[in-house]
Amino acid sequence: MKARLNALRGRIDRVDARLLDLLHRRAALVSRAFRAKRAAGVPLFDAGRTSRLLRRLLARSEGPLSRDEIARLVRPILAFFALEYEDAAPVARRAVAIGRARPAFPWVVAVPPHGATASTRRQVARLVRRCGGRFLATPDRALCAREGLLRVGSDAGADLLEVGVGDMARLKRLARGRRAVLLSAGGPACGPALLEATAILERGGCRSIALSLPGAEPAAWRRLRARTDYAVLVALEGGTRAARAALRAGADGVMLEVDPDRPGSVAALYRAAAGKATR
Repeated sequence: MKARLNALRGRIDRVDARLLDLLHRRAALVSRAFRAKRAAGVPLFDAGRTSRLLRRLLARSEGPLSRDEIARLVRPILAFFALEYEDAAPVARRAVAIGRARPAFPWVVAVPPHGATASTRRQVARLVRRCGGRFLATPDRALCAREGLLRVGSDAGADLLEVGVGDMARLKRLARGRRAVLLSAGGPACGPALLEATAILERGGCRSIALSLPGAEPAAWRRLRARTDYAVLVALEGGTRAARAALRAGADGVMLEVDPDRPGSVAALYRAAAGKATR
């Protein structure tokens, strides 16, 4: 009995070694594919191909694993190679073109405090302008026009149109309109959804794209940043200290509430962003 069990374990070990070799081979091929895509200027992530691959694998599976078990095993592998595997090809960040301006990265997108009065919004806008900022997330068109700021918003008149990744119908319409779009996700695990939304915009001809992922934890947005040529902004709940930390960690920009009663810390954030942009 012991000899038979050892023999079976030996066969399992050999299968495991073959699986490891095949994963390494897949990593090498994925790296080559990413480089070819970058050279050709095509999207790095193809959600349709990932779905087709999974369907093909399920169709050819004859057991003993069920289709559901195969899907649970394969999906994390595909997600890893789509988002987490780091190939050696360098990434050149593409700026979103807004009118005649092509703001240098990193960006700081200022958001007035929740429930801010009109007076507080004006204070925020003036502080952003004095600090050399460009972006203000607000529905107040007249305020941005007076202060010479680019407006980030969800309405059609925004300079940079913020759209959630779940609004697929709107994304398809925007792709045809060639708007400058900031794609936003509801959680740090939404990287694949952001990439799928990017692919929808690109298929329609839109290239003026930036991505926004919430959370100060660098691992999530670094994985996303490695899989796209577009800028990845970190949307933060914390204050300017967390924002400066995100910029030091390599974020292309930050989106956060700005407190007009703390002008010194806000100015320090913009100086940090400007210092990185000129390096």
